[in-house]
Amino acid sequence: MIVKSDPAPYTRRAAVYVPKQYVPGTEAPFIVGADGHDPTLFAALDNLIAGHRVPVMIAISIERLSRKRKKRTSNKEWKSLAKEDALIAKMKDGRTHLAHKP
Repeated sequence: MIVKSDPAPYTRRAAVYVPKQYVPGTEAPFIVGADGHDPTLFAALDNLIAGHRVPVMIAISIERLSRKRKKRTSNKEWKSLAKEDALIAKMKDGRTHLAHKP
């Protein structure tokens, strides 16, 4: 799949965890979190990798979007590349999720 993307009107910081067992230049699986820097994720991966319970992997934590930002995406502007009938639905607790028309 090839996706065309334009620059967003905002920036986000990211934290990258590279375990000491990683050999530079080799391929490694990775995990991405979008709720901001999570030191507990990095500590858990340290323990799991050291215990040989998961392979050596890299973790990327992306800063969450501010709910106070001026421009938000609406259903009229947003289109899912994977599901044409998908919409952004607001839940009772205020969070948003991807929803599908029945």
